[in-house]
Amino acid sequence: MRIAVRGWMLAATVVSAGTLFSGQAHAAWCSITTEWMAQHAKTEAALIERTKLLETRVAFEGAQTLEQVLAALKVVNRQYAGEEQRLQETVKKSQEAYANTVNEQVRNERLVKIKEDYSYESGQGANACAQVAFLSRVTSTLSGQTSDASSMYKSLDVSPGGVPSERDQAQARLDPASTDASVLLNVSANRAKKQQVIQQLAGFAIPKPLPQEKGTPAGELALMRSRQAEAWRSPALVSLSAVAAMSNTSSLGIGDGAGSVTQALNSLIDNYGGGPAYQKWTNALQMQSERGLVVELNRLRAISMRLRTYMNDSEARKAAVMAALLAAEASGK
Repeated sequence: MRIAVRGWMLAATVVSAGTLFSGQAHAAWCSITTEWMAQHAKTEAALIERTKLLETRVAFEGAQTLEQVLAALKVVNRQYAGEEQRLQETVKKSQEAYANTVNEQVRNERLVKIKEDYSYESGQGANACAQVAFLSRVTSTLSGQTSDASSMYKSLDVSPGGVPSERDQAQARLDPASTDASVLLNVSANRAKKQQVIQQLAGFAIPKPLPQEKGTPAGELALMRSRQAEAWRSPALVSLSAVAAMSNTSSLGIGDGAGSVTQALNSLIDNYGGGPAYQKWTNALQMQSERGLVVELNRLRAISMRLRTYMNDSEARKAAVMAALLAAEASGK
């Protein structure tokens, strides 16, 4: 019984003690849990606030960093662009300077070449332009002499085919000056005076058949004889006209007032044959370049060929006159 009571009491004591301890523990647990939760909430709120602040700062720092990076990129791009532009400008200026240098060098070389070929100092001489004009006048006068002689020959009243009246022929030969052959060599004498001298030397025109003799045997024979006589006399008339044309100062408008053929030939002798202008010409040759000397040599060759042609024409006229005389002699005329 005692054992049962002791057991019951022990059990009651244990239960009481357990109950008491459980109540205290529950009270302590509740107190701890409430404070922890409050502290946890406070800590969580602080963390959230700090997290938001950190996010704000990170976003601000990121935006600021981005702006700084973009600004730095702009600066770098501007530097690169400026350097590239400066480089391009430098290359452009260098190329322009090189091109200008090359062009200036080529220009200087051309100027030197032009000076060597054409300048007064070392080209074709100090009197190149005047020399060209002089030769142009001379060659023009020599070229116009043939046409001038032909015109004078055809205007004679004794030229072949002409049928002037006897009165007109006599009137043209009454002038005493027509008997002076020196008029043919006179530069100041006009063409009409020279024509009168030639006509006086030739005599009267060859008579032609009368109109009533036309178609008759006698008329045809007379016509053939007159033409034969005109043919024999024609070379002499041409030669006399050529001699007269040599002293004419105007070759029917051909040329530029260079004077007569005689004056032109005298000018050539004066300039190239030892006259007063010869020394000046030889001195100028010493200052000419190689090209200038070649040009001067070509001019002399051209003059030589022109004079050779002129002399051949003169010899041909002489040969024609001699042939006419021989033909007349052989015919017993």
